[in-house]
Amino acid sequence: MRTFIASLLLTTVTLAPPSIAQTLERAFSMPGDDACPIDLVQPGPAGGWTEGEKWAWEQVCRGRIASMALAGPDGFDKLPCNPAEIEGEVPKHRVLSPEFLRLILTRAHWVEALAKPQVLIQCAKLGGPLELDNVKVSPSFALIQSHMPRGATFTRANFDRDLSFIGSSFGPSSSSFTAFQYGFSAQGLSVGGDLYLGGASFRDVDINSAKVGGSLNASGSTFEGLFRAVRLSVGGTLDLTEVLSFQDVDLSGAHVGNSVIANGSNFEGSLRADNLSVGGGIGLSGVVASKDVSLHGAQVGGQVDAMGSTFEGSFIAEGLSVGRDLFLRGGSSFQRVNISRASISGALLLAGSKFDGDFDFSASSANEIVLFQPNMVSEGRYHTDDPIWSVNARLNLRNTAVVVLQSRTSSWRNKEGGWISADLSGFTYDRLAGLLGGVANTLSDETAAGLVNWLVGIRLGDDRYDPQPYEQLADVLGENGQVSKAKAIRYAKFRHRDLSQDSEFFMVALARASSRWVVGYGVYPFFAVYWYFTLVVIGFMIALFSSAELLRPLHLKFWYSLETALPLVEFSEKHKAIDHGSWLVESWFHFQKLIGFGLATFLVGALTLLAS
Repeated sequence: MRTFIASLLLTTVTLAPPSIAQTLERAFSMPGDDACPIDLVQPGPAGGWTEGEKWAWEQVCRGRIASMALAGPDGFDKLPCNPAEIEGEVPKHRVLSPEFLRLILTRAHWVEALAKPQVLIQCAKLGGPLELDNVKVSPSFALIQSHMPRGATFTRANFDRDLSFIGSSFGPSSSSFTAFQYGFSAQGLSVGGDLYLGGASFRDVDINSAKVGGSLNASGSTFEGLFRAVRLSVGGTLDLTEVLSFQDVDLSGAHVGNSVIANGSNFEGSLRADNLSVGGGIGLSGVVASKDVSLHGAQVGGQVDAMGSTFEGSFIAEGLSVGRDLFLRGGSSFQRVNISRASISGALLLAGSKFDGDFDFSASSANEIVLFQPNMVSEGRYHTDDPIWSVNARLNLRNTAVVVLQSRTSSWRNKEGGWISADLSGFTYDRLAGLLGGVANTLSDETAAGLVNWLVGIRLGDDRYDPQPYEQLADVLGENGQVSKAKAIRYAKFRHRDLSQDSEFFMVALARASSRWVVGYGVYPFFAVYWYFTLVVIGFMIALFSSAELLRPLHLKFWYSLETALPLVEFSEKHKAIDHGSWLVESWFHFQKLIGFGLATFLVGALTLLAS
């Protein structure tokens, strides 16, 4: 039944009128040609049942599609199938009363007379509002390519099988009609099979708390008003692809067993899907969203794909949980993005997309953050795509944890070549991994100077002392065997401290300067060896001016200078009684002992720090 409806709709849309008639005539040769066992009851509504309704019942009763374009006295009327597209007055044989549909759908006597458990009607216009509130309908019901100018209500109705309105129009032809708030009102509707709303035209739609056992398909439709689907439950797929126009959409608290697909749709209003639960993925590729999109607290079992889309408002997904990847790459355009407190089991991919405002991924977790992606061009050559950051863009990764950071320093520059502002405080990652072997495509491939410039550049304007980003990068580089780079980063950390925390106390400033120049903040303790060597050489030269007989040989001058520079070390007892004959020489060697003791103290401290 589902396949037949779709194929018939496609045929009636694409073929010329003579072919339509031939197609419908072939359709009527389907099984079920026996005469209908019962007629419509008289008197029926005021004025009785029309000839068109009698003809429609005869077709439906036999298990056929009742195409009202064939109900006239001359057969096919050669007018557009959907009465909303007919200029002028709609022929009377096209018009069905709501009472007629209610009778054949809900009264057991007529339902049991159906050759098949289905009521399929096409090209009809309803003469009044279709009110099927609180009813139970056992056959499948399809009212396709039809017009309901006064809308339809299905509040708490129960349909055991499929419900279809493919290509139909809900609401008046005149925009001045305001008798009904909703063109399609179905709060609490229950559909055991699939709900087809594809290719249709709606004003306001209200399917709050509706339950659809199968899938809900609204692809290719136009929604001129609100689309309210709060706490909607769909067992299969929610298909909203290529919708020509959405105004405000509310899917808050909805549950979808399979996927939500809205690829290629146009959201002129806001899209709100807070606390949405999706067993599969969410497709938002090729979407144009003029206002905010909110997925606050949404739970997605599969991936979220927003490639090649334009989001002119904010993209808000605080507390989002994604079972696979979150694709925000591939030429999409974003303003403000907030995905804080999110959990992404796969990767967050941003390569090649444009970000014009703040991007907040703080207090979140992901397996991987991909800020650039190599793409093969030809013959083994690659080009890479970085995010396109605006001059005012800011990236917040505070307290976020990932396994892999896939980026390079150019991934952190704005479109004018300057550094973006990034908060990496508390940001942790286990490794800097590349996607291509042998291609310089990770931060670990950058020089030590380049990495330091990166850490400093993304913090321009932030004078706070924050050692964690330096420690994190140094740890990862060290574990990757890049010890020299790790040392350079740790040295830069202490330099960052000195520049961020100017001390008002002379002794503190002196200690920091000494630590920097003497042992390289403990990162380069061999600096002290250079100072020792320099101190011994100076002492040897000073000893040349000593008048002591014991120091006349040059080699003894050297050993004396070395002994003086090394505390707690004595090469000869005779050195204690040496008289240099000059108070200047004597003063220097006392000073040399003090300097040597200080160098030894710094060296021991530096080695202890390295060991820890």
